[in-house]
Amino acid sequence: MRENIYSTEPIAIIGLGGIFPKAADIPTFWKNILGKVDSIIEVPADRWDWHLYYSADHSAPDKTYSKIGGFIQGFKFDPLPLRIPPGVAKQMDTVQQYAVVATAEALKDSGYDKKPFDSARTAVIFGNAMGGIKKEATDQRVYTAEIRKRITESKGLSKLDDKTREAVADEIEASIKAGLSPITEDTMPGELSNVIAGRVANVFNLNGPNFTVDAACAASLAAISQAINGLRLREFDMAVTGGIDQMMAPPAFVKFCKIGALS
Repeated sequence: MRENIYSTEPIAIIGLGGIFPKAADIPTFWKNILGKVDSIIEVPADRWDWHLYYSADHSAPDKTYSKIGGFIQGFKFDPLPLRIPPGVAKQMDTVQQYAVVATAEALKDSGYDKKPFDSARTAVIFGNAMGGIKKEATDQRVYTAEIRKRITESKGLSKLDDKTREAVADEIEASIKAGLSPITEDTMPGELSNVIAGRVANVFNLNGPNFTVDAACAASLAAISQAINGLRLREFDMAVTGGIDQMMAPPAFVKFCKIGALS
């Protein structure tokens, strides 16, 4: 292990950026803190129908006893000022979009959106534990083949003729795929957690080390710690670092409830 002779050197925070529930930027977030704004709400109907998954009975199988959370609402991503092709942007998980927008705010806040700096010596290190929610949607699209098979082989539908069973399968498949983007070469990069940092590095041409770290609920702190260590070891001169997560889908709620991790 290398000895860190710079272990006590102060690290300057020169810019901030962020997107939070009820706060699309840092000034609004700080205003909400001072105003003691409660940003916890019931699961919005445009996210998912909590009635399908909720039960006050903590022992109910496959159910969540929580129907509240901190949800970001009204977020709109404009890829054109960031020179991201619309087709690529459509395949980006929202968590990647958040990271890009928050980074743009931080760079502007620091003044380095205009001032020159050594991009080859600038790192991007983000914390993320569960990726995003887009993977669940694309997985559903793939699994429609299995759903079709279950429908056509269902004993309960065996009295229907083959044509009718196929029609039922077609209808259900179409309803699942409605609103889901086709799977392309941009789909996988758009949903991988490790690409969160890579996406930011690519968009802003930051050519130092870039990676995503996972330390569960401490992922943000782990990322910041890695950035501080790298700066003190002179591995890079500047770092974009922090945490990004939005895994607020039904499976996350149900699974966390089963370990008693939600209020």
